[in-house]
Amino acid sequence: MSNLKSKLVGSWSLIEWSAILNGSDKIYPMGKNVNGMIIYTSEGFMSANILSMERLDFIPQGVTLASMFEGNGAYLSYAGKYSVNDEKSYAVHYVKISSCPEWLNTEQKRNLKVDGNELIINSDTESGSMQFSHTLTWERMI
Repeated sequence: MSNLKSKLVGSWSLIEWSAILNGSDKIYPMGKNVNGMIIYTSEGFMSANILSMERLDFIPQGVTLASMFEGNGAYLSYAGKYSVNDEKSYAVHYVKISSCPEWLNTEQKRNLKVDGNELIINSDTESGSMQFSHTLTWERMI
């Protein structure tokens, strides 16, 4: 098992999800009150679930990332296999199931920093003319 993978394996609880919109404005894609869990197994599988506690009353079917950023979604989940690159400190999530149809059968690159019981995941996404630089901070559960 690689060094990064050995640090990554386990269950993590979401502390915060923020994003920088178009290089300047800090936003909270699912609000400030979020709950989430990401699990990485030693066998190479992962699962992520994020719930907006502020938007529980309207969880629509087939949410897109753009609609979530506009306040129209309360739940994001996806799962599949993953691989890590030790030298460049990133993981690739090979998405097999997702609440976002646009992510099905895609590869999602995630830059990683593991510091003790804290995991920071960074990724960049685009939606139309909007560019997001995401930072998700997680705390080790086990």
